[in-house]
Amino acid sequence: MHNQEREAAREQALLDGLYSLEDVMTGEFQPPEWLVHNMWQKGAYGLVSAPPKSFKSILMMDLAVSVASNTPFLGAFTTLSDGPVLVVAREDTIESLKTRVSKVLASRGLLGKIRHTDAGIIFEPERRPPIWFYTGPLDLGREKDQMFMERVLSQEIGDPALVIFDPWYRLFPTVNFNEAREVQPALDWLSWLARSQDTALVLVHHTKKAKDDGRDGAKTLGTIIFWGWVENALYIKRPDGRVDNVEIARDFRSVNSSSLVEAHLRLGSTFSLDYEVKVPKGPASERQLGMGMRKNLNREELGYYLNIPDTQLDRFLETHGVTL
Repeated sequence: MHNQEREAAREQALLDGLYSLEDVMTGEFQPPEWLVHNMWQKGAYGLVSAPPKSFKSILMMDLAVSVASNTPFLGAFTTLSDGPVLVVAREDTIESLKTRVSKVLASRGLLGKIRHTDAGIIFEPERRPPIWFYTGPLDLGREKDQMFMERVLSQEIGDPALVIFDPWYRLFPTVNFNEAREVQPALDWLSWLARSQDTALVLVHHTKKAKDDGRDGAKTLGTIIFWGWVENALYIKRPDGRVDNVEIARDFRSVNSSSLVEAHLRLGSTFSLDYEVKVPKGPASERQLGMGMRKNLNREELGYYLNIPDTQLDRFLETHGVTL
């Protein structure tokens, strides 16, 4: 995107943020749509925050594969808005990405054929989910690099459903995460990027090392404005003494936050990855659906019961083999 086009897009974004009372109060109310049901909303930007070594990278790979292949996230949460995905992975090499994505593809039955050649192992997936990876040098605190990323999304990827930036400290190395006046312009650009590209955006960041009894968002490393910025957030932690378990707290700006998700991860060989997902404080989507049907709810009531807008209800029901 050239400078002139970029400035025009920013000017339009500024104008689009102005509403009269009549604009706000008229027209039919449309609840937010989901990218992944009860996990991430379509077009939302926000944080995935976790301590080091909390499986956040493998969980984000699972999310990328889920959205690109229209398969359930963690094997449990229905993808409702699939499409191309870009993973900006500044901590990874091609080799580590290959190992991680092969695990997730294998868990979905998407790994396909495996060939052994003199150059090494070659994977030939039967389906090729539209996922792109970027591992090159980048400083998104610089306008030049921001413009590069805008060009990648608009010209190379085209209509991305999801962009994952992992992690903050490698992508904004010249921005002090403790200084609100430095962080705010970076977050403003990320939110503008999500809106201008009409894509969901995930920023992976770390939590504080010190024990903190406050709310999950307040534990994010750096200035508190990270927490205030999010439209959607997942806060991941590993319970004490449970090596292969994580807990995921969900935070949504526009709907009530859901119950805690407990995920048990069994990391096997390169070609296997199994997930067991439990939602201890509330029913999972499939159980909610069964309960809703037993209550003989009509279409509108069922959508409300499942927290799914009407525009996505048919797809959800079709995915679960249900007709009304």
